Amino acid sequence: MKIRQGSIKEIENFQLYNEDNKGSDIIVVEDNCAIVGYAQFNDGYDDAEIFFMEAEKPGVGIGRMIIDWFKSQYSEIT
Repeated sequence: MKIRQGSIKEIENFQLYNEDNKGSDIIVVEDNCAIVGYAQFNDGYDDAEIFFMEAEKPGVGIGRMIIDWFKSQYSEIT
């Protein structure tokens, strides 16, 4: 699995996606070229404010992978 920047169009089909979700920045988690998770957040200078995360396959580590990615990129996460 890998994480990359994504777009709204890539996450619109997720079960819990709502166009009113906050967060202008998006990352997606890909597994074999399929998007299996995402996070919407606002990016700061050295911090990130996470508004929403979702994974298609609960219990396989997608959420942990997203949190670990944020920890590696930012000194503060809220």
